[in-house]
Amino acid sequence: MNKNIIISILLIISISNVFAGGRSETLEATEDEYRTIVDDRGADVRIKKNVSAIATFPLPHPHIIAAIDGGVDRIIGASSMSVSAAKVSVFGKIQPELLNVETSYLNGQTLNVEELATIQPDVFFTDSVLEGMDNLEATGIPVVYLGLKKEALSYAGSDVEVYSPKVTMAN
Repeated sequence: MNKNIIISILLIISISNVFAGGRSETLEATEDEYRTIVDDRGADVRIKKNVSAIATFPLPHPHIIAAIDGGVDRIIGASSMSVSAAKVSVFGKIQPELLNVETSYLNGQTLNVEELATIQPDVFFTDSVLEGMDNLEATGIPVVYLGLKKEALSYAGSDVEVYSPKVTMAN
């Protein structure tokens, strides 16, 4: 009888180790799907390595994402201003799928967190703190702040700092 108890205990321990081992491997695999980046406010932001759904306001503008990414396929949300601008420009003709992205999560400078959560972006890019963002962290949507960069230029005999699309995109 003692032999059967010992065998049962060893069997339970073995099965427990298998499940525990499988679980930790699954967690490690999941962790491998993410990376941590530092955004322009200096915050560490954990995002998926393979982002497939991007929402943005206002920067980077969809045309900047398209220039870097080779298209707008991953953009699922943008400001209505960006979409309206695309409608009346050659960009809308080159990338017509942008004309159908979600815009309802934004109303001017106000973010509707519930609407943003319904479209489930992998990441939300912004260059400013929007009204309504205070509850955004609770959704689990990573927020990456990207700001315009400046460069010093000589103008009329003096150095001036100006916002630079060239430096911003390079960054």
